Amino acid sequence: MNTQIFVGRNMFALALLACALFVPVFARAQRTDLQSTIRAAIAADPRTQGMSSAQVDAMVDALSQKAQSQGMTPNDITWRPVPDTNRSIPMSCGAFPTILCTLSYSLGFIGTGSTIPAWLFFASLLMIILILLLRRQHFLHARAMAAAAPKQ
Repeated sequence: MNTQIFVGRNMFALALLACALFVPVFARAQRTDLQSTIRAAIAADPRTQGMSSAQVDAMVDALSQKAQSQGMTPNDITWRPVPDTNRSIPMSCGAFPTILCTLSYSLGFIGTGSTIPAWLFFASLLMIILILLLRRQHFLHARAMAAAAPKQ
């Protein structure tokens, strides 16, 4: 039983030692990748064409140390935003607020389809006709009630 504990502790110590030895190797590999990415970004900048290689090396070292202390990776440096090509709302509203632009688009007033505005027009026309008929009916009923009322 004691040998199992002893072997278990030795395996744990061996694993801990292996991690302690390989962490600097991985950190060095990440640092060189980071340095090569930074060097490529600096070389792509036209403002650094007149700099000497010693100045570029000093700049790369300083930037890579700062980037590594902040936990940056080469992917963080080379990342570029992807433009959204699935834009459903056209940007043709000009100076109007976004909420009005979105509302106009959802009601069909912006775009090529004219079905929704036509149905809204006919529905509002029908509503106006119904309101006028109800008002007329109400006034006819009120006159009939007034005429039928006994006079005092």
